[in-house]
Amino acid sequence: MIGFKFLFPHASLLWRSVCQGEVFPAPGLGESAGAWVVCAGDLKPGHNGLHILDGPAGVLWFLKSYGGAVGCGGMWSVEGDGAEKAEHDPVLVARRVRLLRPVSWNCRAMAAEVAALALPLWDQFAPGDPRPRMAVEAAWSFAQGAVTERVLALASADAERATYGPLGGIGTSGPEPSGEPPLLRLRARWAALAASRCASAEAGLEPRADDPPVAPNAYPRPLGPAPFGLLQRTIIAALDAGVEEEAISAALAPYMG
Repeated sequence: MIGFKFLFPHASLLWRSVCQGEVFPAPGLGESAGAWVVCAGDLKPGHNGLHILDGPAGVLWFLKSYGGAVGCGGMWSVEGDGAEKAEHDPVLVARRVRLLRPVSWNCRAMAAEVAALALPLWDQFAPGDPRPRMAVEAAWSFAQGAVTERVLALASADAERATYGPLGGIGTSGPEPSGEPPLLRLRARWAALAASRCASAEAGLEPRADDPPVAPNAYPRPLGPAPFGLLQRTIIAALDAGVEEEAISAALAPYMG
């Protein structure tokens, strides 16, 4: 079964699990997979076994739980053998696991994908205020290397101010759409904050479209916790805005190869 793991660089061609500390050998030159790492004893989720994330839903679960703490080399596609599903979480517990390949992430683009899912909530509340949508577009453009960090920071600040500003912002006392105004007001605020967070200029060393390509059998540079934290904060804001987890998982899936 194929799944994912977040790993730290440990040593030459060795990677360590973020949560449980197991060490996995990476594939060598010309190899399609690393050596198997085997766990003895009875498999028990959260206690014994080699844990891997079950598809995009598992990655979303991990980011919600640990996002800002994932200052690591990133995520790997892995193969698990003898895997059992955890009872409640989208996690697999395997008898043995081996690394297949690193997954090159662009956390900025992924955050923009997630924030865009919440924009209809903002448009429903304040259709005349484009600031959150402009922040998402700035995040997209920055991920493609098309705008500067200053443009990104200004767009993020504008989206945050939209939650309190005079142009239909959350802090106004004007008429609201029909339905459940308090809930709509709250969800719209989180939608604008998701847009602001995806355009935050504090992501540190994140991959850009104009970065040189990663050579075969080379591994992405460690990202540090900031890009993963940016993605985590955007996801949480989108969830608070009412975006469904299934929609977020679907938006993240194309980035997982």
